[in-house]
Amino acid sequence: MHPVNDSIGRSTARGFAWLTLEAVGDKLVQLAGQLVLAQMLVPAHFGLLAKALTVTAFINLLQEPGIRIVLIQRGNQFRRWAAPAFWMSISAGIAGGILTLLAAPLAAAIYKTDELIGLLAVLALTAPLRNCGIVPEARLRCDLRFGRIAIIRFVALTATMALTIVLAWLDYGAYSFVIPRPIIAAAESLAYWLLSPVRISFRLRLKRWRFLFSDTGTLFLASLFRQFTWQGDYIILGILHNDIVVGIYYFAFSMSTQAMMLLTNNLSRTLFPALAKMQTDTKRVLRNFLSAIHLLALLGVPACLLQAALAKPIFKIFLNSEYQPAIPVLQILSIGMAFRLTGSAAGSLLQSQGRFGTILVMNIAYAAFFLTAVTIGAIRGGSISVACAVALFYAGMGPVHLYVAIRTCGGQLVDVAQMLIKPWSLGLIAVGLATLATRTLPEITGRDWWCIAVTILGSIAIYCPAIWFCAKDDCRHLLSRLQSVLPQQNQADTVNGD
Repeated sequence: MHPVNDSIGRSTARGFAWLTLEAVGDKLVQLAGQLVLAQMLVPAHFGLLAKALTVTAFINLLQEPGIRIVLIQRGNQFRRWAAPAFWMSISAGIAGGILTLLAAPLAAAIYKTDELIGLLAVLALTAPLRNCGIVPEARLRCDLRFGRIAIIRFVALTATMALTIVLAWLDYGAYSFVIPRPIIAAAESLAYWLLSPVRISFRLRLKRWRFLFSDTGTLFLASLFRQFTWQGDYIILGILHNDIVVGIYYFAFSMSTQAMMLLTNNLSRTLFPALAKMQTDTKRVLRNFLSAIHLLALLGVPACLLQAALAKPIFKIFLNSEYQPAIPVLQILSIGMAFRLTGSAAGSLLQSQGRFGTILVMNIAYAAFFLTAVTIGAIRGGSISVACAVALFYAGMGPVHLYVAIRTCGGQLVDVAQMLIKPWSLGLIAVGLATLATRTLPEITGRDWWCIAVTILGSIAIYCPAIWFCAKDDCRHLLSRLQSVLPQQNQADTVNGD
């Protein structure tokens, strides 16, 4: 094995381990926080937040039009591009804040909700503050120093959730969600500069901006259409239905992404910088990428299915009757997320290869199909119909995105099929049998807690031996990766300063 590639592989494994630990903590904090907030706030408050975020989601594209991605992709020349990228990101952040203020009255008129003006005014402060940290964060990613990133992100998320809960307790309503964001954004950017200082010239170097724009322009358009697939369901529901329907859907959707985002976000953050460093070795890129995606599917698909199975007992225990309509929405979306997770991670390979034009074309096609499906679902019904449309979209998008990503490296359709067959078949059997077992439980006090225990333990007891028997090589590879991380962690932390 080439020593450089071997070092990159170990750094990627360590990075994934760091970010996975951070993500586990994040998801526990988010899950606990959302359950607590659901006791203090009503679905309409979540609906107001969802509507406000549909506005900032599009303006955020101007705030960070792919600058971080371009810096990582050009990591070997980071010093050359750091200064123009910094001043460009600051300018974009200020412009984004101003646009948010200008868009607030229009959004309030479209959604017929005057409270959006105040919410968006607070969110407008977030953009310039967050953009201050783009360059030092990109430096950390280029150096594969994911431990520092994990710590900063976990502390930021925990602080945000704590402030949100305090404000909700003080009866700030929907403002509880937005007031912490500019405060934490400023603290997070400061932390990146303290842990990864970068020398920035006061010269704007405007002539170099156009070279950043050549790539970020394509990324901006690609991100613009991607936002239609990320926000289109909220927008259409917000126009056709009231805040309660939007809030139920938003709450269910945010819960449905927990298992998927736990794995895909961390894999994408570590895969993209690592693949970018060995992009000339296409065979090795394909082999490492397929191995990572297969492991992701083996872990992620059953996790998403288990999430769907646990929705009903968890909601019955922790949430009041106002949130019960979110149960079928969460179950449907969780199944869709099982398809989405492999497709989402495939974006790392496309970005590492600089295939920004391909990303743009695919995002345009996805947006057209997504908006059509969601519009039909919203007209025919409410949150459940939209959830069905979204799940069907992800079922098609995931495999297609994966195939397009691996095709230029020599990947074939059979590789895509192998990513899905074992995880789905074994996951359905394990979770399905465990769920059926809960129906035999008698109607006793604490039955929902017993259902949760039986579903989790039964699924693990069935899935783990089955996957070891059917995919022994992949399981051994996963264990070897874990072993390569743990013994060297202390040494790696000393070297990297994490």
